[in-house]
Amino acid sequence: MDFPAFEEQWDTDVTRATVYAEFRAVPNLLSLYVDQKIAPDDSENREAYLKVTPFDGKLTIKAGQMFVPFGLRLQDDNTFVRQATGVNFLTPDDGVEVGLELAKWSTQLAVIEGQSGADDQLSARAVYVQPKWRVGASVNSSEDAFGDRQMQSVFAGLKTGPISWLAEVSLIADEAPSGERDVYATLLEGNYRLRKGHNLKVGYEFLEPDRDRDEDEQERYSLVWEYNPIQFVQSRVGVRRYNGIPNIAVSNRDEVFAELHVYF
Repeated sequence: MDFPAFEEQWDTDVTRATVYAEFRAVPNLLSLYVDQKIAPDDSENREAYLKVTPFDGKLTIKAGQMFVPFGLRLQDDNTFVRQATGVNFLTPDDGVEVGLELAKWSTQLAVIEGQSGADDQLSARAVYVQPKWRVGASVNSSEDAFGDRQMQSVFAGLKTGPISWLAEVSLIADEAPSGERDVYATLLEGNYRLRKGHNLKVGYEFLEPDRDRDEDEQERYSLVWEYNPIQFVQSRVGVRRYNGIPNIAVSNRDEVFAELHVYF
């Protein structure tokens, strides 16, 4: 009698070590911020910009290398809404950003230089904030020799008792010499505060890589327990299920992971 073989692979490694530094040249007005990845592999600058904050911080002006303002700022770069749009912690770029921070509004408009040979990228984000909920929208436009991309997203957050919800829908339209492609990605996430220091995260994501193709849709289910035993220390244990393109193993898989985050 033959039994199916199961292959398990466990990787233990430092996935990221980062140094953050802020120098306040003129308190409450002018500062220099640096975000530098130092491990693994070579050192890499993620953010480095000057920030001016006049009018008691209501107006912010940033110039240098920064993350593009678009959609929700999520810790997990592998979420479909961050992978499909290409806007995540792995894709900073040079540019200028102007922001407005009011009691109920947070808005940013950025002109990003883009990759070599590409035209400037425009990205805007606006969020209306209330104590128990928020709603926002983003737009992004970029052009280069390989094609144009237009992106829009709507996102929201809602607190219902001990559960905090996050949701986002991102729409992407690509126009290239080879043709057009319409993509959309969604995220729905619930965070349940079990008790102090303990958070249970449940998520569902959907990705449509090309509306004109059949059977290329992908889903991702996540269940993650986060534990903060003390300030600046977080452990995460979770499982993820991917359902995707038939007969492609990598898009139909299970993942189990454990992480330790230390901030000092």
